[in-house]
Amino acid sequence: MMFINTTFAAINGQAALDKVQSEAPDLILLDIMMPIMDGFEVLSRLKANPDTRDIPVIVISASNNLQSVVRGIQLGAEDFLPKPFEPVLLHARISSSMQKKRLHDLEQLYLKGLERELEIAREIQMDFLPYELPKVDGWEIAAYFKAAREVAGDFYDAFLLPDGKLTCVVGDVCGKEVGTALFMTLFRSLIRATCTTDYFSGQQDVQALTTSERLQHSEYFHSSR
Repeated sequence: MMFINTTFAAINGQAALDKVQSEAPDLILLDIMMPIMDGFEVLSRLKANPDTRDIPVIVISASNNLQSVVRGIQLGAEDFLPKPFEPVLLHARISSSMQKKRLHDLEQLYLKGLERELEIAREIQMDFLPYELPKVDGWEIAAYFKAAREVAGDFYDAFLLPDGKLTCVVGDVCGKEVGTALFMTLFRSLIRATCTTDYFSGQQDVQALTTSERLQHSEYFHSSR
């Protein structure tokens, strides 16, 4: 395993925090006994900052009593080595910490990609829901849609048939995944298309069907295909 041999040093705790902010290191070797601000305070501030909390920290200190070790681990240190340390052991700890960080970075990248996919699916889903609902004399029609998660399989639609009759459709596709939401958008479009046009009817006169018969015709079309 290879490392980029670029290191930065700080003479005290505050200087260490400033250096971390300006250089964004991949790993920090932190002493406990430092002037101005000790290592425990530096570690606490690093882990409290969203920009630096994922940087692995290995504490290397002459203060190697059990209480100091426990406190360092509790504050979020990746590892704790006493002085004087064995270089081979330090190299092994650095390798392990860097491997964990790489895996963490890959996981975060995957999660960001997944979040973007869910956002795209949500946008597609919302685009397929009706922008406007029909206006019918004597009726006030309104709808509100809120998914339990980013996407959902619930859908609704309201439209007028060619003969002026109002049709309202409410459905639920089982699941909360992207595929469920996309299937919902397809199903909603097919219901509207088969109810409002004669294109899929073959020789049957869909205009002569009642509202319930139109929906049954739509259901038959979906199941038969």
